[in-house]
Amino acid sequence: MSKKEFLIWLAGFIDGEGSLGISRRGDCGGFKPFLCVINTDRAILEKILRMFPHGYIQERSRLKSLGSRRCYALNYGKKGGLEILPAVYPYLQVKKQQADLILNFPTARYIHLEGGGRKVDEETRKLQEKIYLESRKLNSGLNSQLGFKV
Repeated sequence: MSKKEFLIWLAGFIDGEGSLGISRRGDCGGFKPFLCVINTDRAILEKILRMFPHGYIQERSRLKSLGSRRCYALNYGKKGGLEILPAVYPYLQVKKQQADLILNFPTARYIHLEGGGRKVDEETRKLQEKIYLESRKLNSGLNSQLGFKV
């Protein structure tokens, strides 16, 4: 399989098995982008991880919808997502809008707090929250189009 064929396949895999979005960070009041692909075939996820190594695989609890088979999640944060998404972006069909949000997600600027700790500066946090809400809207719309309850 050529690199282009692999990227086309991966885009379809992400469209069908993946989740792209923004989640809350509890530690500093900000948000973080993610890309996650869940599958019962660990070898497929390992193949993706070899091509894009800034992620990790974790075993997930067995899902009844998958016949109680063991399943695995391949997870990427912003660094890994920003490595994969530009490569597969031209071939995404279903999750292109979610990819746009992640690719344009602002890097957090932190304010260091007296006595230790940090938080995201207010301007960046507001922009991140706006993108987070748009991501939730897109993902819930996609789920309802497919007949799932959110």
